[in-house]
Amino acid sequence: MTMRALLALLLSFGLVACGDFGSLSDTRVRLVNATSDGYESLDLYVDGDREITGVAVDRVSGYTGVDAGDASLAVARTGSSTLLAASDQTFARDKDYTLVAYGAVGTLRTVLLTDDEKDADRGKARLRLLNGARDAGAIDVYLTSPGDPLDDASPVAANVAPEALSDYSTVNSGDYRLRITAAGDRADVRLDVPLVRLASRQVSTLIVSGTPGGVLVDAALVEQGGPLTAFVNPQARVRVVAAIAGGARVDVDAGGTALAAGQVSPQIGPYARLAAGRLPLAVRVDGRPVAVPLLDAAPGTDFSVLVHGRAAAPLVTVFADDNKLPTAAGSAKLRLVHAVAGLPETMTLQVGFTNRGTAGYGEASLPQTQAAGSGQQLQVTSPTPPAVKFALDDLRLDAGSVYSVFMLGSFDDPATTLAATLRKDR
Repeated sequence: MTMRALLALLLSFGLVACGDFGSLSDTRVRLVNATSDGYESLDLYVDGDREITGVAVDRVSGYTGVDAGDASLAVARTGSSTLLAASDQTFARDKDYTLVAYGAVGTLRTVLLTDDEKDADRGKARLRLLNGARDAGAIDVYLTSPGDPLDDASPVAANVAPEALSDYSTVNSGDYRLRITAAGDRADVRLDVPLVRLASRQVSTLIVSGTPGGVLVDAALVEQGGPLTAFVNPQARVRVVAAIAGGARVDVDAGGTALAAGQVSPQIGPYARLAAGRLPLAVRVDGRPVAVPLLDAAPGTDFSVLVHGRAAAPLVTVFADDNKLPTAAGSAKLRLVHAVAGLPETMTLQVGFTNRGTAGYGEASLPQTQAAGSGQQLQVTSPTPPAVKFALDDLRLDAGSVYSVFMLGSFDDPATTLAATLRKDR
C-alpha cells in the first residue's frame, strides 16, 4: 500500500489531521505494454503491491499515485505473482512517469520515462524514439509528406540502437507519412505508415517493437500524458528459392505481387515486402502452372517459397524464416535447407563436427546457435556416398548474423549438378 493510500485510510478513521496532508505528493506512474511476443497482458507492481492490472499489448494504462522517493517497480503477467524485469527507481515529487515494458519472452526489459517535457511551441510538435526492437538493430525514422520519396529526406532520429532513447526532435505539427528503415539504408524499409498526425504543441515518444520474423517492426505513438496509437505492421516479407533440377525458370506471384519472374534455378531471390494475410500463390515452372496452397503470411513474418524437384513434377514448400538475431553474445545462427532432387534422405549440418541441425528433403532445419569466429569447418552429410555433400574450411561466421546453408540442384551427377551455398540472411 502506498503512503497516499495509507493516509487516506487513516483520515477516514479520523486518525490524521488535515495539516498532515503536506506530506502527500502528486507523483503518478502508468504502464505501457509494448512487448512483442508472449506477454499479452501485464500488471504493474510498486514495492511488491499490484497497482495497475490488465494492460494489453499496444495499450497504456491510466495513472496511479505513488509516493515520492525510492521504489521498486516490476511487471508480471496478469494473474501471476511472478515479478519480471524489476528495477529500483527514484520518483520526484509532483511528477508523472511512464514505465514502458518491451521485448519478448527471455528478453523483457523496462524503461522509466519522465513525463515532464515542456510542450512544443504553437504549430510545432516534439518527437523522440525508443528502440525496443532488439532484433531489428539500429534504425532511422523519417517523417515526410505522403508522396515524397526517401532519397533526399533526412531522418528525425538516426542510428538509434536497440534499447536506446533518442533526443527529442522538433517538427511542424501536421500529418505525415512515417517510415522506419535500417540505419543508413533508406531502401531497407521496416515499417511504412501512411498517416501519422502530430498536433500542435504535442510531445510524444515513438516506441518501436519487434515482430515474429525479426526484421520488420511495429510502433506505438505515446503522447506525453495522453493516449497511445498503435501501428501494427501490415506487411510480411517473402522470397523465392528456385531449386528445380536442370535449371528451369520459376515465376511466383503472391496476392498480385510478383516475387519471381523467370528466376533461373538454382537461385535464391531477395526478400520482398507484401501485404500480409492469406494470399493466393501462383507458381509456374518453365511456363507451366503448379498447384499450390494459399500463403498464410501473418503480419511481421518472413517466409521462403521453395520451388524444388524436377520440371516434370515440381514441388512447392513454404516455410517460415526465423531472422531474429542470436541471443547469446558472440554467436551466430544457422540452419540447413535440403532441396537436392534425387536425394530423398535426411541431411545433417555440422560445424566443428558438432551437429547443428537435420533436414529431410524439402525441409529446413530449426536454427541453431554457433560461436562466431573464423577458422571453423562446416560439413553437410547424408548416408548415400559420398557422405560429405558440402564442405567449407576456414569458415568465418560473423557475430550477430543469421545464415542458411542451401543444398540445391540434383544428385544426378553430384560433382556437377549439386549446388550448395552458405547464405548470410542478415
